[in-house]
Amino acid sequence: MAKWKEFLKAHDLVTTMDARKREQINISWEPPLDDWICLNTGREVKLQSQVAGCVGLFRDQSRHFLGDFTRRIDMSNAFIVES
Repeated sequence: MAKWKEFLKAHDLVTTMDARKREQINISWEPPLDDWICLNTGREVKLQSQVAGCVGLFRDQSRHFLGDFTRRIDMSNAFIVES
């Protein structure tokens, strides 16, 4: 029964979030300062399979590609993956 109450609480939170006014914000990439490197990251979580992953891309101030990485994360808790 406790799991059901957690589900309902989460559902109410998502419903409340969906009811808020949405605003589009344009986002663009800004190059780093000279002699600095920019790291852009992303992540993905698949709750059914309990697997998560993260990616990263390194670029310099001239937008030159310097390297990247990908990592699979075995997930025990979604909060751990998101931190």
